Formats: sequence, structure tokens, C-alpha cells
Amino acid sequence: MVDVRDMSSHPFDQNLDQAIESTTFGDVSIVGFQTGSLLDESLVRAFESTALNAAVTVDRPKLIVDFEGVVHLTSAALGALLTIRREVEGRQGTLILTGLSPAIDEVFDIACLRPVFTFAADRSAAIDLCQA
Repeated sequence: MVDVRDMSSHPFDQNLDQAIESTTFGDVSIVGFQTGSLLDESLVRAFESTALNAAVTVDRPKLIVDFEGVVHLTSAALGALLTIRREVEGRQGTLILTGLSPAIDEVFDIACLRPVFTFAADRSAAIDLCQA
């Protein structure tokens, strides 16, 4: 099991560092949120930029998007996830989504996106999947 206390954090932007967390664990990049909603367009763009930056800086990226604490998101956030997925898979990488609340989980079901993404129960399980 992975000890998540061994992670180091790097804020994306001074204006958004309270909302988006960029963390690494070895060769795994993790993007998480310190906000309960991804409704603001600038926040969605910052999330997409942070995740894409993590994906394009290495060959075969290993990226986890952790939605722990997020209860609302827009269709723009789903679009950003699809863009991120396309970039990661284009580089033969791995993208894992984790920490979904029941409300966010339902959004993926309603949008028929469950088969498109890989999900893990929590951050530790997602790291294990990336390292498998």
C-alpha cells in the first residue's frame, strides 16, 4: 500500500493554489482540488492546463485526477477530462480518476463516460494501479 504522506505538493498558480493541488509521488502526477465545485470556467481551464502540463513533460505519463471533496462540475470539466485523456493516451500513458462523490459518480454514468475512464476507490489505490 502506498503511503500518501510521501507526496510533495506544487501549487499551479498563486491565484489558484487554494483550488488546485498538483502533487507527485515518484513518477506519478496527481491533480486534486481544494474546492467543492468545478463550475468556474477559469478554474476548469487551470485544471486542464495543470493536468496537461503534467502529461506532456514526460513520456508515458502516469496521471491521477483526484475528485475528493468535489460535488459539482460542469460539462466543460468533462470536456477538459476528455482532452486530458486524449493527450495521456496519445503518449501511451495512464489516467486514473479517483475520489468521486456519489454525485460526481452519477454524472459519469449519465454522460455514459464510465467505459471511457479508469477509476480507483481512493488515491492510494490509484497510485497502485499506475505503478502496476
